[in-house]
Amino acid sequence: MIIIGYKKCENTPASRHNEAIKLRDTLISAYLNAPDDYISLSEKGRPMLKIKGADISVSHCEDIVMVGLSISFDCERKKESALKFEQENTFIKVLETNAQSIGVDIEAVQYDKDIGRYKRIVERCFSKGEKEILNTITDKDKYITEFLKMWTAKESICKMSGVGLSGIRSTDTTKNKNDYTLINDKITLHSKEYIFTICVK
Repeated sequence: MIIIGYKKCENTPASRHNEAIKLRDTLISAYLNAPDDYISLSEKGRPMLKIKGADISVSHCEDIVMVGLSISFDCERKKESALKFEQENTFIKVLETNAQSIGVDIEAVQYDKDIGRYKRIVERCFSKGEKEILNTITDKDKYITEFLKMWTAKESICKMSGVGLSGIRSTDTTKNKNDYTLINDKITLHSKEYIFTICVK
């Protein structure tokens, strides 16, 4: 089972950090009987759960935070937890997909941004195959949408695998050799759009 929680926050580093921790802890307490020291960090800063069969990933962007939790064993607390989230104004998606590892990334959709900003990132960080796909798109809004799908996919893969952002350049979303599954979606909160990708294995 995959649980994705997300909620709005203030557009400040402190608010994103604090709300991400709160949301992470809410998901853990709602779905798992976790020990007090249930989480640790890898050498690259990846959060690691000390619970066999469960994994977690955190992302935040501007005024939103997202936490993904994967549980590969039976969980009996789904309905109770969903009601609790609604009361706390936390949005939740539950996917009946089995996974051992998870990575998530979310980005705000900003069609008013200069497209040159995105193209510079593409030149530095995207693979030949990814560039070829983007170079066929002439519409600005479609280019930005496809860029964000690829970027969130790249980040979620790096988070799931534990290599961190240092693996962005070497991660090629056009060459998935059945090592993982990507789930891409778009949400709208308070008239603002966000694109996110979940990577599971």
